[in-house]
Amino acid sequence: MKNLKLWWNKNIALFVCGNFVSRIGNVIFDIVMTWWLISETSSARYVGFVLGASTFAVALISPLSGALSDRYNKKYIMIITDFISGILSILIGIMAFNNYINVYLLILINFLMGSCASLFKPAVKSILPKIAKKEYMVQVNSISNNLAELTKFIGPALASVLVGISIIGIPGMFIFNGITYIISAISEIFIDYFEDDSKDMKSEGVFKNIKEGFSYLSKQKIIFKVIAVSSIVNIFIASYNILLPLFINNDLKLDGDFYSYILMAEAAGGIVITILFTFWSSIKPNLEKLFYALAFSGLALSMISIFANRYLILVSIFLFGLFLSAFNTLFFSYVQIVADEKYLGRVFSTIFMIATFIMPVSYVVFGYIGDFVLKYIFLISGLSIILVSLPILSLSKSMDLEIIN
Repeated sequence: MKNLKLWWNKNIALFVCGNFVSRIGNVIFDIVMTWWLISETSSARYVGFVLGASTFAVALISPLSGALSDRYNKKYIMIITDFISGILSILIGIMAFNNYINVYLLILINFLMGSCASLFKPAVKSILPKIAKKEYMVQVNSISNNLAELTKFIGPALASVLVGISIIGIPGMFIFNGITYIISAISEIFIDYFEDDSKDMKSEGVFKNIKEGFSYLSKQKIIFKVIAVSSIVNIFIASYNILLPLFINNDLKLDGDFYSYILMAEAAGGIVITILFTFWSSIKPNLEKLFYALAFSGLALSMISIFANRYLILVSIFLFGLFLSAFNTLFFSYVQIVADEKYLGRVFSTIFMIATFIMPVSYVVFGYIGDFVLKYIFLISGLSIILVSLPILSLSKSMDLEIIN
């Protein structure tokens, strides 16, 4: 408990709790939007257009969002984007309440919400070093990242309960999502954060700021290589996300109940590492820890294809969730500490932009090859992750640029 008191304060509590609430609403929003569109239009195409609009916005706005995050007050960006997202979600709720569905209007609204998300994400990641001490970045990121993972399970469960209540239904769920965004915005108002406006940046054009961000990142060889490795790793993690249900059904001949156990095992791994990091105040992010977290993630993933026993597979999934959560926490903490704060927004917007482009391509690739090598796909992906992570170990051995030993 003493270790917790070292870094937990009002700012962190407001930051973490506000984002947790809005993330639950966001998960519910995607589920309910799909239900509503399918029930009203019976068209998967419209679902793809509407939900894809937000992803397209993230990809389009990401380079600009990082520059704006470094250029203007990050706290205000978070408040404004959360508030706008809340109003837009409530607007959809009003449309649903009146049984009015306009696909083009929904595409526009989802595009605007995706734009807000694109502006919000780099602001969130780059504000953390300003409201928390850098030596406790791991603890704060661990709590924030893994609570976000929990929303993937809490959100669907809550949606299934609330949507069945006649007085709430689908319209009420959209309004509920809007309220969660507004609650998040209100909590962010009370975060103690003051930022001097960057007059040098504002005297330049925003597109020059974007160019400077890419130039800075290209010169930071270690950060650049770590981001490149994590981006390639995301390609192979896509095999887990898209092919695991098929592997369980076709190869293991197990039902959907076992898939739910797998999701719980993965979440349990994330919870365990969060608890560990929370009370392990001396842990610091460095390249060697990044390598081992990635390598053990790959090893755990590969074991899914090796073991035929369902209990050993659950253990493998638990370890995969544990080490992957550890990597994500250490990775974001490493970047937040090493990168120049003046460029943090642009660095993180680049990370999110690459992830946005990589995942759809990965889904298509693994969706295709999964039909041919399903039995061994996790062995291939796991070993690939281990090989891809080797440059990080090489960097840690050859360059004396660790943060804190």
